[in-house]
Formats: sequence, structure tokens, C-alpha cells
Amino acid sequence: MFLETLPRSIRIGEIDYPVRTDFRTWIKVESILKDSGIPEGFKLSMIYIICDLFYGNKAISNEKVDAIADGIFSFWRMYKPVHEKAKPLKDIAYDYELDFDLIISAFKQQYNIDVLHVDMHWFEFKSLFDGLNENTMFRKIVGYRTMDLSKVPKEQVKEYRELKDYYQIKTKVISQRSPQEIEAELLAKVGGK
Repeated sequence: MFLETLPRSIRIGEIDYPVRTDFRTWIKVESILKDSGIPEGFKLSMIYIICDLFYGNKAISNEKVDAIADGIFSFWRMYKPVHEKAKPLKDIAYDYELDFDLIISAFKQQYNIDVLHVDMHWFEFKSLFDGLNENTMFRKIVGYRTMDLSKVPKEQVKEYRELKDYYQIKTKVISQRSPQEIEAELLAKVGGK
């Protein structure tokens, strides 16, 4: 673990590339990764361009795409291993954009941190985010969204079903554009820099 300092670069091949570490950047990264409307082949380009993750460092284009993706995913996961056997949730637990008001409130309530006006490394933010307790409205709502109704007493199912339905996040699709439209936009942005 990083007891002395948090990482500020991603090792790709033999080179450590400085990377943006602010949590706001990595929230954008996660949003792109989870957006089912963006074709998989374009996500890495969007992360590179939209998030300017590597401060526009052109040398990174000499690296293998798989190595770049692995580096980004590892940093995003805070270098934690991937649990292959973990069952994916069928319910969306949270969405940073939709839940930002609840997240702001939860950080203020639990940690007395104003996330709107603080500089914070992704690892620190994600650790605090994952540590939010059940006393925050954010965690209560996440609990309703992901609740397994088969484990709820019969007499409470109706009420919990209503809460689950009310707070449910519908599958989020940010982009309804074709791959060609996305590619044209990316090329325009690259050419415009």
C-alpha cells in the first residue's frame, strides 16, 4: 500500500507517465467506462482526449494500446485485483452525476469535507466514498437500489419494492450516436489541439 505518498503516474512498459490524479478526472473516466452507449473500441480514445489523462503527452502513443488500457484500469481500481468470481449487480448502485448531491451531502455529513472545494487524489476520494456508512442518505438509497427483495419479510416487500423502483437508476446511455459520428468528433478534437 502507498503509506508515504499516493501514485502520480502510471507505468506503461518501462516508462512512468505522469497522470491526472484528481478525483473529478477519474469520475469522468469511470463514466466513460460504464457508458454502454460508447463502443468499447472508442472508450480509451475518449478517456485520453476528453479527460486529457496524460497531460497531452504524445509519447504515450508509442505504447501498446493494451498496455495503456491495463495501466488506466489498474489505476482506476487503485491497483486492487479483479475478482473474477464476483457476480455483477443487475441493479445500478450509483451514478456520480445523478447522485452528486447525495455524495456531497454524505461527505459533508460523515467526514466534514466539502467535495466541491477540495483537491483530492482519486485513491483518497474512492477510499472515503467506499467507506461511506449507512447513516448517510446516499448509502440508504444505494441500499434500496440494490436490495434483494427475496430476502425481505413478506409484509415489507411492497414498501421496499416501491422504494427500489422510486430510486432505481435506469440503464444510462449517454450517447446514441453511431461509431462513425463518435469517431468524427474524436478526430475533430484531436485535430483541433
